[in-house]
Amino acid sequence: MMCVGFITVDTRALFSVLVTTALALLVVGCGQQSQDEGLSAQDMYGTSAPSGGGSAVTAAPDSGAAPAAARSPFDDYFLDPEQMRIVQQARIALTTQCMQDKGFEYSEAIDQTMSAVSDSTAGLDSSTWGPADPEHARSYGYHPEPPAASGSQDAAASSSPEQRQDYMDALVNDENTGCDDLAYAELGYDDTWYSQIATYDTARSAANESAVADPEVVQLIADWSTCMARKGYEADDPRSLVNRYADNPQKGTPSAEERETAVADAECKVETSFVVGVTGVIQRYETQAVTDNQATMDTIKRLSSQIFERAQEVLAS
Repeated sequence: MMCVGFITVDTRALFSVLVTTALALLVVGCGQQSQDEGLSAQDMYGTSAPSGGGSAVTAAPDSGAAPAAARSPFDDYFLDPEQMRIVQQARIALTTQCMQDKGFEYSEAIDQTMSAVSDSTAGLDSSTWGPADPEHARSYGYHPEPPAASGSQDAAASSSPEQRQDYMDALVNDENTGCDDLAYAELGYDDTWYSQIATYDTARSAANESAVADPEVVQLIADWSTCMARKGYEADDPRSLVNRYADNPQKGTPSAEERETAVADAECKVETSFVVGVTGVIQRYETQAVTDNQATMDTIKRLSSQIFERAQEVLAS
């Protein structure tokens, strides 16, 4: 689920949808390299490492862009990026062996590909708020940086629908008997985990919604709009520009007009300290949300530690 400000969690019900979307773009089938997308890193591991899309950029302290080290108060209750990497390796090892047992070749390449286009909790979500980095905006407009092409992607057209469906069913399915389903379960992502995550997701979404309605954020949006007007653009909210260009049929090839608008948008975010300001307000509301849901967050921290320990055992065996 995507909230209005930061990334929140996709719950268990979205697992099959995400995998299906990924597989629609990639090669699948017996004997071919294959790729899969599971839940977001924040869902499964709690990573807050920044990624592409201009949503979190490394910048000088006075640039107005969110520093790459910005953290949500929720992050302290999830695994850190290095622990996440170990859990991911264990998940890949379990999934690879299971898929081999079912006659399919599994590759972890998609884990690297998807990380290049996923959103980040380290800054504002670019798919909601638009670019914050003028250089990224100049290259990609309102679209994420496309992942590098791979041999398996280039060969996707040669994979039949039947092969794709068979592969998907082996990897993840509604009965939770797919290899990725079993790998996550083996690591400790069980009903207790998902129920706690659902509570967390609701709390974080509510905090984000309240933050965006805060007078300070309303004023930041107004300041951004005034800046855009000075540059010759009529826009009352950055989200309106994202909506305007999100369905651009050119997709990864934005027009010159889109790029110019995106650059002005990002520059105004810098000039008004938009990202830093909005991020600060969201963090205040999320801090209170953590306090209000302390028991849930403590349980998530405990379960995350158990998952990490199990991942270490898998890799050591």
